[in-house]
Amino acid sequence: MAYAILILAYIFVGFLFVLDAKSSQKTLPGLWVVLVWCFILVTRDPSFWLGSEGASPVTASSYETGNAFNRNIYTILIVYAIAVLIRRRVDWGDLARRNWVWVLFFSYCLISILWSDYPLVAIKGFFKGIIGNVAMALIILTDPFPMEALKKVLRRTTFVVMPLSIVAIRYFPDIGRYYDRRGHGSLQGITSDSNALYLRLGHNLEPD
Repeated sequence: MAYAILILAYIFVGFLFVLDAKSSQKTLPGLWVVLVWCFILVTRDPSFWLGSEGASPVTASSYETGNAFNRNIYTILIVYAIAVLIRRRVDWGDLARRNWVWVLFFSYCLISILWSDYPLVAIKGFFKGIIGNVAMALIILTDPFPMEALKKVLRRTTFVVMPLSIVAIRYFPDIGRYYDRRGHGSLQGITSDSNALYLRLGHNLEPD
C-alpha cells in the first residue's frame, strides 16, 4: 500500500511539472541543475537516497575524507553549472568589478584555508559552499528572465518536496519523522529537519 501511494505521488509530481512547463514563461536550458542542487540542499545527501552512506563511525580521518559518492555528485553538478555559464558567455571581469565586495569576501574565504585545522575539509567546503552556490545563483541571474527562473526553481522544488514529504510522514515514518532522545517527535518529511520542511512550506505559501 505504501509503495503504491509513493508511485502515485511520483505521477502527481510529474503531472505538476508538465503543467508548469506549459503555463510558465520559457527560460534558458540548464536550469534543471539548479533544481537538483536545491533539492539536495533542502532534503538530504544523495548517498542517503541511494543507500550508500555507510554505517562506519565518524572519526577525524573519515570527517576529512568525507563521502566519495556525495563528493562526486556535487562535483558533477558544479562542473555542469560552470559549463552552462561558459556557454552563456558571462563577462567575468565586468561581473567581478560590479561585485567587488563579494570578490573580497570570497578571496578571504579562500585564504582562510591556509590556517584551517582541516585544510582538505575547508577546500571541499569552499568548492561546494562558495563555487557551487555562486554558480547556481549565476545560472538564475544570467537568464533573460531571472525572476521567472527563480520562481520556477522554487515552484518545482516545492512540487517535489511537499507531496513526497506528506507521503513520507504518513507511510514512511523512519524517513518522515524524527524523535529525539526524550521521545519527542517532529515532522520532517524528506527534508533534513523540521525547520527545512516548514521553510519550504513558507516559500510555497508566500504570495507572488
